[in-house]
Amino acid sequence: MLKSESITSKRLTLRNFKQSDKQAVTIIFFDEIVKKTYMIPDFHDEKEAEMLFNKLCGNSHSQHHFVYAICLDDTLIGFINDVYIKDGEIELGYVINSHYHRKGYMTEALSMAINELFRIGYKRIIAGYFVENIASKRVMEKCHMIPLEKEEEINYKGEKHLAKYYAIEKGE
Repeated sequence: MLKSESITSKRLTLRNFKQSDKQAVTIIFFDEIVKKTYMIPDFHDEKEAEMLFNKLCGNSHSQHHFVYAICLDDTLIGFINDVYIKDGEIELGYVINSHYHRKGYMTEALSMAINELFRIGYKRIIAGYFVENIASKRVMEKCHMIPLEKEEEINYKGEKHLAKYYAIEKGE
């Protein structure tokens, strides 16, 4: 089954990226609060950030990837993307501009994504978080994801972080 071009709720729209989203995404890429817990490369210049934006934009229009802009009205406030896809299982990453934290937007967006992924045929959805990012853990819990035994140490920006994972399976 094909993924939808856009998905809407009362407050949010998940949609394919547009070139006009570049500035909003670049703000997220350079957001120091976001960069603490969402693995974004350190860009040396705007050109490198533009290359990553173009990749996200292209992937959002592909049926082989799950990448959506998260929009409040017409404003891009974050995005959700596949980390890997294999045999009916997908791992997601997600990020929201720090100005929109603690308003329930990410929980709403992840819930929408989970419903869409089950609709198009995925059986298991996984997401991970750095243990110091309690807000991300709460998002997963509110979306009825359950903790996995899986954890790993990740070296990010010169620091070691413990990452833990949650999952939800179709029918849970």
